[in-house]
Amino acid sequence: MQTNSPKGVAREAQRYELTGVPTSTWYDLQNAGLAPKPIHLGPRSVGWLISELEEWVEARRRERDAAVLDKLGTKEPTTDEERGAGVRA
Repeated sequence: MQTNSPKGVAREAQRYELTGVPTSTWYDLQNAGLAPKPIHLGPRSVGWLISELEEWVEARRRERDAAVLDKLGTKEPTTDEERGAGVRA
């Protein structure tokens, strides 16, 4: 989900709070191309775009949900009818 409005920049503590991934693991993921890379804020400081971190977390959630559905042998609902929209109890 891409948005045009900037949400700001997260420093390390906020990056950890948003992702739950420890620093050393995060840098391993970055080096493997599996996590957003930081932007340079100054000669000795970096930060991550909050929007990119949120997108990364959302992608992990979608991967998790797809794996569960795959294990169950079902597919993700794609229509309102499959999602149960309009069905009332």
